[in-house]
Amino acid sequence: MGHGTLWDTLLWPSLQAGALSGSSALIIGRLLGSLYSTTPVLFTIASGVQWFAVGSGFWGGRRNAVPGMVMFSLFGLAGQGVYNRLDAQHMQQQGAGVPDRAGPGFWHRLAQKKWTPVQVLSDEEYEQLLREKALRIEAEIAVIEDDMKLLQESATLEHANETR
Repeated sequence: MGHGTLWDTLLWPSLQAGALSGSSALIIGRLLGSLYSTTPVLFTIASGVQWFAVGSGFWGGRRNAVPGMVMFSLFGLAGQGVYNRLDAQHMQQQGAGVPDRAGPGFWHRLAQKKWTPVQVLSDEEYEQLLREKALRIEAEIAVIEDDMKLLQESATLEHANETR
């Protein structure tokens, strides 16, 4: 009985296991990224890549799984360290009053489009809008109260005419 090539015996099955675990992680990562992350696409891709690496490494055998887990942990630690450093720099810039170079957010850009039914209001504009709405409501209440008085007066007159 002959042994197959390295591709047939180790690499191809490892890649298949990695693809299966990675594609499963893409589905789960998409759901969880939509629920919990501010960047769901990045969360989805990272989940898929991570689980592809874990699935491929584990399929290679136990002797390859432990070094794979160690390396995977070290890469994760390094990535988290880089993220923490960049986040700290960003927070220092925000604390120092350095303007954010990202520009207006998605909702502000959307509100500036001519076809959108929403608009961005300043606090003063919003306060004025609320005052106008309150004034309209008070006017409607006054009209309804006048109508109620007229109805009560006509009911009183009808009752007086019936008792005669």
